[in-house]
Amino acid sequence: MKEMAAAAKAIAEMFGGKRVYEPVAFKAAADTLSARTGAALIAEFPRGTLGAPSGARLEIDEARPEFEALARHIGRLADALADKAGNAPPEITADMRMTGPPMDGGSLLGKRPGAAEADLAKMPAERLLHLILQDCASCIRSSGGKSSEAGRGEHDPEKWQLVFGERSCSSKRVGS
Repeated sequence: MKEMAAAAKAIAEMFGGKRVYEPVAFKAAADTLSARTGAALIAEFPRGTLGAPSGARLEIDEARPEFEALARHIGRLADALADKAGNAPPEITADMRMTGPPMDGGSLLGKRPGAAEADLAKMPAERLLHLILQDCASCIRSSGGKSSEAGRGEHDPEKWQLVFGERSCSSKRVGS
């Protein structure tokens, strides 16, 4: 999970202007996300295991179908991002950026329930990254055990804390 967080942070910093954009580094980070999500992410948290080897918490088995669906969705997003990174131009272009309303029927603040998913191949790379981080944020649990919406700052992988396994996009600690 640390590799995923580092890769997401690298890409976010490139789009945010905090890191120099380099197509090779963008591709490497996107490939890391693609390799560590989907089935690979599910395999990190085997059914019925708590603690070693996965460090998974009870919540992951209690919500197993949701976790697996989320991991597969993140995988599809990461695969689409890696495909785009494979053809990355020498500099960030306008068609790589999020502009206008999201193509998935949601808003920049989140998905609209029941919205049809747009063609991932047509989405800008920055939007794909945003959706990956949004999916990570959907695993947030507040200390009271209720799901909460991710704030803008909670998409910072450096602030991810223990929820399902090692990390989640939340600065909130989860009760044991």
